[in-house]
Amino acid sequence: MENENEVVTLNDTEETVNDEIVLEDEAVDETEESSEDKDKIIATLKAQKEHWKDKANKKSEAKTEAKVETKAEVKASEALSQTDLYAMIKNDVDEVDIPVIQDYAALKGITVSEALKSDLVKTLLRDNAEKRNTANASNTGSSRKSNAKVSDEVLQSNAKKGELPESDEDMERLINSRFQK
Repeated sequence: MENENEVVTLNDTEETVNDEIVLEDEAVDETEESSEDKDKIIATLKAQKEHWKDKANKKSEAKTEAKVETKAEVKASEALSQTDLYAMIKNDVDEVDIPVIQDYAALKGITVSEALKSDLVKTLLRDNAEKRNTANASNTGSSRKSNAKVSDEVLQSNAKKGELPESDEDMERLINSRFQK
């Protein structure tokens, strides 16, 4: 008890110097108040917990509903209208480019026909077509030299230059062609 000689006011009218008695009464009052306050705080926290829990459940339900609606919208938007199909056929759009065009049209909120008229889409289609043509033109497989038969005359001319054939079969042909002359 640090301040035993301190004057404590009770009910704003009584003053006493006996701190020990007053402090004990206040301690009892504080514990009663603090337990009541704690009960109120606990009740408030429980109510807040339930409130936020309900709110979170509502949001998750709304998200699942939104996902279901979004999937339905995507399925509906995947089906192309006849005019969109005609525009794609007219512009000679490759199958690989169709989803790109649909995504662009959905992003901009325009029809596929309008998207095909866009400079950005035209450039994208040209670039993709060029890449496909380049990929088709380049030989991606392993190529081997063909073992075409060399004529007897070529074998003899190479032998005169000092270039002998590597295979045994060509060597026999060279010898046979020399004896036939």
